[in-house]
Amino acid sequence: MTDSDQYKEAADPETEEETKVETDPDQNSENFTSDSDDGREDGLGAGQVLKVGNLGREEERKAGRRRRNIFFVILGLLLALILVLNSPLFDLKDIEISGNERVSSEQIARDLGLTKGTNLFRYALTHFNKTPRMDPRLSTVDVYMKWPDRVKIVVEESQTIGYVYFQGTYLCIDRRGQVASSTNQPDQDLPVIEGIEVGSFSIGDSLNTQDAEKYDAVVTIGANLKKYDLNTTVHTVNVRSLDNILLKTDNLTVSCGSMTDMERKIGILAALLKQEPSLPKGTLHIEDINSSIYIEPYQENSQAETDLSGLLNDSSQPAEESSGSSDNSDGSDSQNESQDQGEGSQNQDSQTP
Repeated sequence: MTDSDQYKEAADPETEEETKVETDPDQNSENFTSDSDDGREDGLGAGQVLKVGNLGREEERKAGRRRRNIFFVILGLLLALILVLNSPLFDLKDIEISGNERVSSEQIARDLGLTKGTNLFRYALTHFNKTPRMDPRLSTVDVYMKWPDRVKIVVEESQTIGYVYFQGTYLCIDRRGQVASSTNQPDQDLPVIEGIEVGSFSIGDSLNTQDAEKYDAVVTIGANLKKYDLNTTVHTVNVRSLDNILLKTDNLTVSCGSMTDMERKIGILAALLKQEPSLPKGTLHIEDINSSIYIEPYQENSQAETDLSGLLNDSSQPAEESSGSSDNSDGSDSQNESQDQGEGSQNQDSQTP
């Protein structure tokens, strides 16, 4: 056996088989070439070489690199978040609150959980999509973050319309019909509402009463009194009878009748009080504003009824009345002059001997 034969026997079988694959023309043409005459496109074209390699191991290396990159990104974000949550740069230094009159700024900030030194990032994370329980006297609360260390709070207080007396307590009602607060002594700038039976109440909820229709009437009347700035002038609203609703001021008892045209009635009341601030004491009748408006004096007053319908007409009518009155005054003056002349002649006759 020659050296070349021994070398062939010691050769790797796989190498030998691989060599056969590369040198066998029939097998190459059968597996890797296409018949151009038949127009088939499966397989490799002439002159193309099939590269054989371990592609799975390369994909594993790429996937490992991606996992490592994602891990380091997440780790970096966590470290940045920890630094931000503990950085004094984002500690709250200034709280600006606007729109509040009856509710103090301290109470608003306390209800929101905001104090100076609070980390704004930590606050935003812990209070995200949460609605804190605020004072019922506030209708809206908007919080604006001014990074890195300021907060602006804009509130809107609910409009209160009056007080309802219940078991020694005055319940303050807002225009939504909810109980805003309770007190032992009502403010002077809101009327006291009479004629509603209260079952129970809860701050921030609607008043529990069987008189739902009366309650709706009170809310409407109170809103219109606010609209025409009469909430300080009218100190009592009586709805014991919805067919005879009474409003009381210092000098007047206003008989409104039913709820029909209530907004117009309150508007007329505001116009009368503006034109004639010192109306005589009595009952102002505005039950039917389309027919007559007059004041019926109280019994202790001896004056007759005062018709006020003319005050609400056009300005031309009072001018005509004043001109007529001036003509009458001229006629009375001429009569007085003639009477004086007659009396003078009589005196002269009596003095003649």
